[in-house]
Amino acid sequence: SIAPTEAESGRDLWIDAKNGRLLADLSHDWEIAPTEVLQATDQCQTIDEKSGAPLTLNLAACPVAQRSGADLEASDASSRRAEKNAQIVLKYFWTRHGRDSFDDRGSTVTSVVHVGDQFANAFWSSDRNFMAYGDGDGKVMTDLTKSLDVAGHEMTHGVTSQTSKLIYQSESGALNEAFSDFFGIAVAARGLNAPAEWAIGKDIFLNERKQIGLRNLKAPASIMARTRDDQGNIVTKPYPSHVKDQFTTLNACSSQNDRCFVHINSMIPGHAMYQMAERLGLEKAEKLLYVTLSQYLTPTSDFKAFRTQTVKACRQLFSGTDCTKVTAAFRTVGL
Repeated sequence: SIAPTEAESGRDLWIDAKNGRLLADLSHDWEIAPTEVLQATDQCQTIDEKSGAPLTLNLAACPVAQRSGADLEASDASSRRAEKNAQIVLKYFWTRHGRDSFDDRGSTVTSVVHVGDQFANAFWSSDRNFMAYGDGDGKVMTDLTKSLDVAGHEMTHGVTSQTSKLIYQSESGALNEAFSDFFGIAVAARGLNAPAEWAIGKDIFLNERKQIGLRNLKAPASIMARTRDDQGNIVTKPYPSHVKDQFTTLNACSSQNDRCFVHINSMIPGHAMYQMAERLGLEKAEKLLYVTLSQYLTPTSDFKAFRTQTVKACRQLFSGTDCTKVTAAFRTVGL
């Protein structure tokens, strides 16, 4: 037999009880995956003069500002926030789900700050596996490193790209966005030791949107979505929380219609996720949705597949009573 013996504070020695041979020397401390933060400068990026968005980023030419918690010469407040964000997200996925970095292989999480010129956005590059933060335009949005839930949202895209690989258009793309919203909110709640704030992205706004955020999983219709119809006319309608209100198009999915409304229609599965958290509690909902994302969904999964596979995952993890609550959550959004 094998018996664990606490040899000293912070370590366990595992000894073979038959022959006394040392089997393992285990630290109680989790060693976080490596992190680094780069500064996007004129030397390593080109910028679209009209939009301020980055056109190219040569990461090898960007100066390193942070490396695994250590300030380097190029460090500044944005770099330190990006470093802290990355470490909180890494800790969340490890402690809650046993996942070691975005790829579950302990790979370095690279963040790049000051991307673009007055760039009011953030993104995860699934091709090159890095997190990018804009500084905001200074009028509507501030530096996006200031929002932990946005960091959690974008880095969850990295997890999705390594697991279910949900295709970024139509319903699979809306699921991709919904999972990022849900886990961005969960990361912030756990990282800040606070109740879940179901309105995501409040901290990035400087105007009245600071009160409502980008999207609200609890009350999607409390925020208006602004897009273009098939004739190119601007349309403003509430974000949908039910499949009967889903935004549709006869046109091909493209950047012109947000890949067939992935951000807008994400509120339908996103609201179902909120309902699961309300019925099951956040801890069970987190576990269920992580297992569904990482083990049950495929690149082309749509809303109906999300419902079917989530119920299957629930039966693997929890009791029939819990799974009845899950199906009730789906019924609230028409699934």
